[in-house]
Amino acid sequence: MRALLPKFPAEALARIIDPEYGMISPDIFIPAAESKGFIIPFGDIVLDQVFKFISQHDNDGLGLSYIEINLSVAQCMEKKSMLNEAATGNGKIILDHTVRMMKSIGKELVAEGAETVGDVTMLKNMNCDYIQGFYFSKPLPAAEFVSFLKQNQK
Repeated sequence: MRALLPKFPAEALARIIDPEYGMISPDIFIPAAESKGFIIPFGDIVLDQVFKFISQHDNDGLGLSYIEINLSVAQCMEKKSMLNEAATGNGKIILDHTVRMMKSIGKELVAEGAETVGDVTMLKNMNCDYIQGFYFSKPLPAAEFVSFLKQNQK
């Protein structure tokens, strides 16, 4: 019988090792990437690497509960969301695989940015747990939000 391993979180850490200068500190390369407009593609590489790792390993068997990923403020404010990318063939495949991967490890998903009935239908078909976005309501002040919630309780 296999002993149960305790589960631990991990954090994805990006490091740049230059052949001439050696390890370059994130305190140097992250601000540089942000100021030069490279932080979004850099973050995409990190996400791809983490998704690849998760898909290729027996994370439960390794005792891995989840992997944290640090995102730049620029990435969080970017409009090039997975849902927006789903309009392309590869974007939809990436979104579908991401949803299936997260569901396979027992996570609930909140899909943000649904603007059309097509977005909502696609996300429902992918079994997203929660869907939010302009399709359901435009941004509302707090008092109007409370009224909206009361009117739409089910």
